[in-house]
Amino acid sequence: MGENNNFWVKAENGKDIAPDLPEKRFKKTANTYDVNANKYDEASRRELREQTLKPSLAGHLGDLSGKRVLDIGCGAGNSSRLAIECGAQEVVGIDISEEEIAMAQKADAGKPIEYLVRNATGDLGDLGKFDLVMAILSVHYCADKATLEKYFSNVKKTLKPEGEFLAVVISATDYDGYGVKITSPSGKEGEALKISVSDFQGNKFLDFEDIYWSKETYEELLEKTGFSVEWLPCAVSQEGIQKYGADFWKQFAEKPIYTIFRAKIKEENI
Repeated sequence: MGENNNFWVKAENGKDIAPDLPEKRFKKTANTYDVNANKYDEASRRELREQTLKPSLAGHLGDLSGKRVLDIGCGAGNSSRLAIECGAQEVVGIDISEEEIAMAQKADAGKPIEYLVRNATGDLGDLGKFDLVMAILSVHYCADKATLEKYFSNVKKTLKPEGEFLAVVISATDYDGYGVKITSPSGKEGEALKISVSDFQGNKFLDFEDIYWSKETYEELLEKTGFSVEWLPCAVSQEGIQKYGADFWKQFAEKPIYTIFRAKIKEENI
């Protein structure tokens, strides 16, 4: 994204894409993704994700035939393409990284996917209503509880009454395995987690940060914004077990890196 004299980057419709995200955190995150767009894309398709997160998500998404989907933090489009593979009729993918959005637009030209430079805490009203909102490893970039609550409130506004919100978050504050190393100064909420990502052979992709929030905080703020929430498993695929053996995945089974939740708008809030 680079430097911008006004800092707030404008989307095509002229709206600020990040009016509510703390400036330093937004600028750091957006610039990190722009500079490392190719590395983030490679990391999102690494073996760990292919054998755990992707098949788990496909199972939880189910049949999306005829559904309209919003993909928040879509990056270079891997999760948006998964929604299409699951039968979605239309997908809108949004991300704060101009570079990753450009990559996604190039890769998916001609597909029923629209990619836009937007932030989830900005105004999303012009995008219309969706049957499903998905946020794959993007929620935990919210730098404080107020921003997190705004994020969930915006998701609720974009959902149809019977729609669903499916999200994946980092669930560990310390981890070392499967090419992922996570460290935290104290394990307290609101702290920046230091994350280093490599493949199974130790070839490093990149380092980055996100913010740790507990299950209790996610539940509290989802409930506050009118959602009911359930936690879903992220399991190893049968292909992964056959390829690497059950013992290889023992640490992942005992202490998953990823946590998935599904939220629905409570009937009294529809």
